[in-house]
Amino acid sequence: MRESQSMRLHDQLLTYRGINAMMESFWSSMQIELLDRKHWRTRLELTNAMFDYIEVFYNRQRRHSSPDYVSPVEFELSLTTQTA
Repeated sequence: MRESQSMRLHDQLLTYRGINAMMESFWSSMQIELLDRKHWRTRLELTNAMFDYIEVFYNRQRRHSSPDYVSPVEFELSLTTQTA
């Protein structure tokens, strides 16, 4: 294997590990904040709750540590306000 191929493989592995860490963090948050708090009677009820958690709470309202502890919507609004 050439050195450039080896470096490319190394970079891909680091990218995978970073993505995997983010997903592990997400699933851990959802487990604690949603799944451990209630007993779901049906799969449909659980599916709807997971959808609401991801689309309504996690993506729009939940404060995330990386953008200075603001919600994603607030962070995007601050970026558009700065550029305007």
